[in-house]
Amino acid sequence: MADDLPEPVPPPANIGIQGSPAALPWTVARLERIVRRANASPADSQFQLEARHARHCLSRFWLQAPIDQIEALYGGPIGQVQRLLLHGTLPSQPLAADEEAWQQTLSQALLRDFSVPERLNLLLALMPYCPRGELQVGNAAETLPSWLLGDYASCFDPSLADQLGQPLGLLDQPAPSAESPPPTPASRPPSAPPATPLPKISPNSGSEGFALLQQEEVRARMGGLINLYAVEPDNPEVLRELAALRRVLAQIWLDVTPNQVEELYRTPTMGDTYRSLLASDFGARLLEGSDSAHRDALLAVATDLNHPEHLQAMLAAMLFCPQGKMELGDRAGLLPAWFQQEFPRLAGQT
Repeated sequence: MADDLPEPVPPPANIGIQGSPAALPWTVARLERIVRRANASPADSQFQLEARHARHCLSRFWLQAPIDQIEALYGGPIGQVQRLLLHGTLPSQPLAADEEAWQQTLSQALLRDFSVPERLNLLLALMPYCPRGELQVGNAAETLPSWLLGDYASCFDPSLADQLGQPLGLLDQPAPSAESPPPTPASRPPSAPPATPLPKISPNSGSEGFALLQQEEVRARMGGLINLYAVEPDNPEVLRELAALRRVLAQIWLDVTPNQVEELYRTPTMGDTYRSLLASDFGARLLEGSDSAHRDALLAVATDLNHPEHLQAMLAAMLFCPQGKMELGDRAGLLPAWFQQEFPRLAGQT
């Protein structure tokens, strides 16, 4: 049998492997803690230095990520760290000399040919090193995938962000006209009893809350508070404002119509803020007596899959529940496919 083995092919003299076997162990959870801490303490030089190293670690990761898995990776916890960096303190800080050299290397690789298969690897690696508004991708609405477009626009293309961030009528329902009066309970089929009404979580309507989130300074403030909660979880002012934000987000979900839930979820204005608040695990903090009552009322509707607005109630209820404690149960297959796909991420199971 040995005689049947092929002749060995002479190896090349060198294939360019780095000779140092030194490992640089890291975890996504540690990167997130570092970045949140730096965002919450912009004047702390040690925290900022650690965040710079975390940024470089993440940048190198994107360069090595398999191109057919980038979307899935960006949709998970490591993508959340990327967004924390993009919307944090570092992009406004001057680069060190070696950071500037790294940025230029990535920029030049992108400029040479943006059609190369690894263009998204390069772009994701470069984005955290660019100040807001100073990275331009030509015809971004057509050249970037939808899962990245919102984050790119919010950081680097204000006009595109305005276009993408419009309410799109999601929460504006036309007033009933005299020719088409709203249906009454008597007009429902006999087999469809009136649904349990959704609770009122916020004194403001969902459309008013969504308009509030359109303001860049409001989103920046909320992002800063979410980051600060990671390092000061018992700060009374942080708790008060996050509790108010939770009620606003919950009411937005409750006021959107069933056929617009996914569209609302995909908007950067709502989706990013919602996911960031869930990821902070602020849902584990029930601060007022009404919080428990809101949670119980929302869960009662969310678990009734025959209720026409059970999905809105479920998304709102998650804001009042600890991450990792919610399960979809045996009837998960009855929920929309997009929500089944997103649920592990939202519930902190990935």
